[in-house]
Amino acid sequence: MAKTTTIHHYPSLSEVNNAAHHMINDTVNEHYLANPNVKYLVAEESNGLPVGVLAYIESKTRDRVCEIFVEDDYRKKGIGKTLMMQFEQHTRAPEKCLTVYAGNEEAVRFYEALQYEPEDPNRSNILMVKTIEK
Repeated sequence: MAKTTTIHHYPSLSEVNNAAHHMINDTVNEHYLANPNVKYLVAEESNGLPVGVLAYIESKTRDRVCEIFVEDDYRKKGIGKTLMMQFEQHTRAPEKCLTVYAGNEEAVRFYEALQYEPEDPNRSNILMVKTIEK
């Protein structure tokens, strides 16, 4: 991860700073923006510039990543991995999951490297799951 990048946790969209709010509005599906249960992790440069966002929903049994996005110039620098690790640490359910398009092989490999496993790999959208021992 870039040395000057830090991760900030926002329990609701209303608490997100202005710059990150714009990034979230541009990258997160409207369905999730309207959901008051969605929480956000935002990767920001030291000057407050948002470079990545992860939106998620917590539940008792399975916490779900709704969206994850990292700006093109900041990819392959560990920001996505750090966002995922922070998601795993901030949430409490024993299972974590996300849905990824099966044709996005790079994304599938990224999540597999983080020990997420496909629950039904024969579909166009794959639900990937990871069990966390706490």
